[in-house]
Amino acid sequence: MPLTATEEVTDSGNDVVFVMMDGTAPVICRITKEALADLSGLHADTPDERLRLFKLHVREIMLIATVKYDAGEKLPVIGTEDVKPEPE
Repeated sequence: MPLTATEEVTDSGNDVVFVMMDGTAPVICRITKEALADLSGLHADTPDERLRLFKLHVREIMLIATVKYDAGEKLPVIGTEDVKPEPE
């Protein structure tokens, strides 16, 4: 079941934490700052910069979180391995 987006997002220093919903149940998700940098191609040094990059890539981030959740990860954490292309 696809998760649905909420407006709840914050920077914890190491991760950007965001809340999605599974029906009426909140699902706490995270993307590491390293994964966010890999996804965006930019390094963000401040919480405001990380939140801006998150918003630019929110659709892809939420899709990855949904895939991880549907695969059984109840508190999805998106790391660099989830955003880097597989080596050929």
